[in-house]
Amino acid sequence: SMYSALPGLLDGNPFKENGQLQVPDRVSVVLEVLMETLGLLKDFLWSRGVQIRANLDLLMDCVQSAGLGELAAEFFQKLSAAVNILATPKESLLQ
Repeated sequence: SMYSALPGLLDGNPFKENGQLQVPDRVSVVLEVLMETLGLLKDFLWSRGVQIRANLDLLMDCVQSAGLGELAAEFFQKLSAAVNILATPKESLLQ
């Protein structure tokens, strides 16, 4: 765990002579796990955003058929905007 690797990180100089960060092996392994977890979490959030977008679209279709489309569009405007961002691939957001 990161806690057990912390003394090794705090007791030494984390920078090499050329200015690059030098991470102890125990810390490096923990950082790799955390980075992989972050990548999986981003993919999960994107897929959940796509699911929410699809469900919101179904809800809007249902509300539209009930004659309440304009009212629902106004009510769900902020939610829809947030869901659109979640459902947008990272590559598209970076452009």
